[in-house]
Amino acid sequence: MKIIIVVSLLLIVLFIVKEVFRKKNQNNKIIYIDQDKCTGCKVCIKKCRRDVLAMIKDEKGHHVDIQNPQNCTACNDCVHACKFQALSLIKRTEK
Repeated sequence: MKIIIVVSLLLIVLFIVKEVFRKKNQNNKIIYIDQDKCTGCKVCIKKCRRDVLAMIKDEKGHHVDIQNPQNCTACNDCVHACKFQALSLIKRTEK
């Protein structure tokens, strides 16, 4: 019984710590898309839970773009989903 309580408390603490770092990243980082590497496969769009990314069509063709940057929590889900390494998190002042 004590083990269950300890494990539960550890999970709660880990969740809180993760959320604190996510909030910190949200304020300091933003998603960046390297359009030269993006193939338009939409894996990152499907992985994003906050509707930050969208497929757009312009004079260059179809590609992924940032539609709602204010929704980004810098969780890295889209970055990890991209097998072409077209996405990265950067400091808001870099680009």
